[in-house]
Amino acid sequence: MFTFNAKNRLSRLAGIATVVSVMSVSSFAANANESLSQEAFKVLEQSFSKASYELMNTAKNELMLSLQTQIAEQVFDINTLAEDEAMANHAKTQNTTTAKSDK
Repeated sequence: MFTFNAKNRLSRLAGIATVVSVMSVSSFAANANESLSQEAFKVLEQSFSKASYELMNTAKNELMLSLQTQIAEQVFDINTLAEDEAMANHAKTQNTTTAKSDK
């Protein structure tokens, strides 16, 4: 899921970069004033910042979910192992008690 989100955001960033690049090249070619190109770069910078922030948040959330899942699996495995050992000890105790009472 993280890979899909990352690819989606990166493709969106690439699209934005392409549009801004075309705008800035055409503005330079048409001798546009400096404020227009600065505004275009400002929009590009804001878009990159926002996309980077969203990407980092998504990565953080994915990492936290992964860690929580791994911890839950480990706790489940430990509990299952403890239950199996308790059942084995109980069965062993009953076998010993049964063997003693048969004598």
